[in-house]
Amino acid sequence: MPVITIDNKKIEVTAGTTVLKAALENGIYIPHYCWHPLLSISGNCRMCVVEIEGRPKLEVSCNLVAADGMVIKTDTPAVKKMRKSVLEFLLINHPIDCPICDQAGECLLQDYHFKCSGQASRFKEEKVHKSKVVDAGRHIKLDNERCILCTRCVRFCQEVVKEPELTVAIRGDRSFITTAPGKTLDNPYSLNTVDICPVGALTSKDFRFKKRVWFLKSTPSVCPHCSNGCPIWIDHADEIMYRWRPRQEIEKVNGIASSQLTGNTILCDEGRLSYGEWQSDTKISKPLMLEEGEHKEISRAEAVLKLNKILSKDMKEIIAVLSAQISCEEADAFVKFLREKAGTDKIYRSGRAPLNPTSDDIIRKADKNPNISYLEKMGLRELPANIEGDVLFVTDSLSKDDILKTANLKWKSIVQITHDKRLIVPGAEIILPRATFAESEGTFVNFNGVKRKFSPAFKPAGEARTIAGWIPFLEEGITGVMSFLRKQESSDRLI
Repeated sequence: MPVITIDNKKIEVTAGTTVLKAALENGIYIPHYCWHPLLSISGNCRMCVVEIEGRPKLEVSCNLVAADGMVIKTDTPAVKKMRKSVLEFLLINHPIDCPICDQAGECLLQDYHFKCSGQASRFKEEKVHKSKVVDAGRHIKLDNERCILCTRCVRFCQEVVKEPELTVAIRGDRSFITTAPGKTLDNPYSLNTVDICPVGALTSKDFRFKKRVWFLKSTPSVCPHCSNGCPIWIDHADEIMYRWRPRQEIEKVNGIASSQLTGNTILCDEGRLSYGEWQSDTKISKPLMLEEGEHKEISRAEAVLKLNKILSKDMKEIIAVLSAQISCEEADAFVKFLREKAGTDKIYRSGRAPLNPTSDDIIRKADKNPNISYLEKMGLRELPANIEGDVLFVTDSLSKDDILKTANLKWKSIVQITHDKRLIVPGAEIILPRATFAESEGTFVNFNGVKRKFSPAFKPAGEARTIAGWIPFLEEGITGVMSFLRKQESSDRLI
């Protein structure tokens, strides 16, 4: 394997590795715009130049293959001068409108200017003006005056999504990004172009002007929208989620985020925009009880008393259905409770529905459950069609198919732990508010067995708690019932 030296650091690299990639993988940051680990090498921005010992000219590191014995310098006076020149060239026609740009705070042009240049522009002529606030597609706005023509977005559509929806038109300083003839930027991964754009040329209509990024906190989590379980960042402030982004292993070197990424580095638009479903007006924050056909809010104490009554009347045959939306830890705790405390082994999992026919071979999966692999590994089968019992416990939700299976059966009571009124099972007598994945800690196991951890972005609202958090209250109700039954058995024997 070739051994190279970058800034006096000896590095052994795999044959065929470029100098830029080798540097980033070893904690040496080289500024760059057009290079991205998901995309082919373009080499058009010239920002990643380095000095090679024994060679007369600076060379771009993104397409320079590392050779054994190569000695590379990334921070010489000549390299610094070149970076300044590149930045000055890029800023000739770039509008200096950072205060009103949605990318401010996470813009590489802004970062590099302060880090590598910092000098005022010498350009006094009128800038070239281009199209602004263009509807590029359902989710994307395009500002061509801010574009630096790195072509990341064009290559992403062509190479990753296989949908050549973007192209570069015209030549010279009049060049601009546009949609290809007869096309719009509407592929299922279009919002990834916002992530990979290093400046503010492409912005999300959903997030546009909602919140300045420096007010946001980012929490590592997992997208629950399908069984792929993509790692995400939840960007939030004041217990409100503003956006989800693909979570990447990014190392900051010299205060600037590197583009060296690992793992899933994209999200489908469908999953990315589903964050709103988890904080709608129908979210449940207090226990609910069915009264005269309506679910009305009650206190936690009232909920425990009601549970006690339900279990004392109807506890003979308990059946439980676990949703594949709950975490591994919640599933373990609830199954243990059902078997050891409730005395039932009739524990099932909700079905794989709903299925999405628009799944693909990139990351979208037809199964819209993030944790079904784990429930299957636990040995839980789908709810059978002819199941009957007295009390039905439901965690989170039932599939439409499962609702149909239970609709015609005469349950004495249905107890549900869920986070949203839209998921309430018809006839559920008592609803306990469940903390969502964004409000709790746990893990999901995706379709191919990869276990991914999520962390709480903020505290649960109101009385909501995890399923494991509700178990002591369920145990309290069952303990009271068991005590009552033991007393009844003693009385019967005396008689």
